Amino acid sequence: MNCLKLKRFSHHLQVSFKDLVIICRHWYRLYAPAEFTHRRNIDQIKTTDSLILALLIWQAKTGIESQRRFCECFNCLSHSRFNRRSRQLLQLIYQIRQEMNKKVDLNGHFLIIDSFPVPVCQPIRN
Repeated sequence: MNCLKLKRFSHHLQVSFKDLVIICRHWYRLYAPAEFTHRRNIDQIKTTDSLILALLIWQAKTGIESQRRFCECFNCLSHSRFNRRSRQLLQLIYQIRQEMNKKVDLNGHFLIIDSFPVPVCQPIRN
């Protein structure tokens, strides 16, 4: 992991990468619009959209800021293709986040959703 040159504090997920892929696959099936899942040449892709979604979450979890170095660790896609596919997934990521926010029932209480983890909140999280 020293070759990745982590600059930020590493946050730990309570799930393995294998389980994260399963969760992302479930989110993809629930929230991806039909025009996204049935786009042109979808049957010819080598890496699924749900796997790229899981890789983006894993990249944020490990704190790797350079996508080029992150793509060197996972040889499933080239750097440019990973960037292109992840930009295509931005709309889906926003939609997943909105749908998950709708499921939170506030009932007049305040709730803070930590969508951008910072090291200051680390003692509170664990």
